[in-house]
Amino acid sequence: REPSTNCNVRLISKCDEREIDSRYHSLDSDLTNRELFDFIDLNLYVPDDPIKKHDFIRNIQLSVLTGLYRYPHGNYLGTLNFIWREPDTNEINEDYETLKAQMIIRINDIIPVYCTRQMRKNVFQKYFLVRNLSKPVLRMLYHDLTGDASLANDKISKEMEERLRLMMLLEDLSIIIDLRTNNGFQGSKFDIFWDEFNRYFNEVIK
Repeated sequence: REPSTNCNVRLISKCDEREIDSRYHSLDSDLTNRELFDFIDLNLYVPDDPIKKHDFIRNIQLSVLTGLYRYPHGNYLGTLNFIWREPDTNEINEDYETLKAQMIIRINDIIPVYCTRQMRKNVFQKYFLVRNLSKPVLRMLYHDLTGDASLANDKISKEMEERLRLMMLLEDLSIIIDLRTNNGFQGSKFDIFWDEFNRYFNEVIK
């Protein structure tokens, strides 16, 4: 989905600093000390639990006027949330509107990069603790890497199965290479898999 046409942007009114719930203190402090329209990833501050996360955002309390950008990515990434400090309403002018428009363009531009990195992290976090990779688990891993859910369990080749197992057991990003260069395989049977593999794991996860 295109971020520029599927995002939601709204203002969050400021409240009395003395009434702010303690769970917002860290976020409030960080926003107060940032420049106007210097956005940050709100998901770094919200609880992991989906219900608590929803409640955190719905009841957010901050001592400064802020803007909230929400992009419903879907899949297991859920909704991406970015927040920034807005100028007081009596200070708004044409320059501020330009700065805000430029900031939203920057957010739209980073959404694809952000999603790709987050999907890579999610895949590793999801599978690194799995030691006995059964066929169904391997199929889920293949799906997470390629987005292809049509592969049946019995169509995962022995060669591909062993490579997936090796990647997860070593827990080493340096193994994320095309192993065909080491075993002399010249065919194109796994091109789709390796192309997608490279797409998600082409850089070190930070």
